[in-house]
Amino acid sequence: MLWERITPILYSTDPKVQETYMFGDKEKGLPWCMGYSFGRIIVEDFLQVQPLSFLELLHIPAKQIFETSRFYQA
Repeated sequence: MLWERITPILYSTDPKVQETYMFGDKEKGLPWCMGYSFGRIIVEDFLQVQPLSFLELLHIPAKQIFETSRFYQA
């Protein structure tokens, strides 16, 4: 599963790693724009728990959104 490939680098600050996993890399078997796809799913999970308007959502820290999603593992 692709998520299992992302979890080891979730908190990486290396711009090249971030770019690879956000935009994908055919040679590494990472689909185009997969980071955006996961981001959308994570936000949808958050909105299932906290139904907010788009403007309200903009004020929620990304960490809080992620930690509310089914992808977060403490």
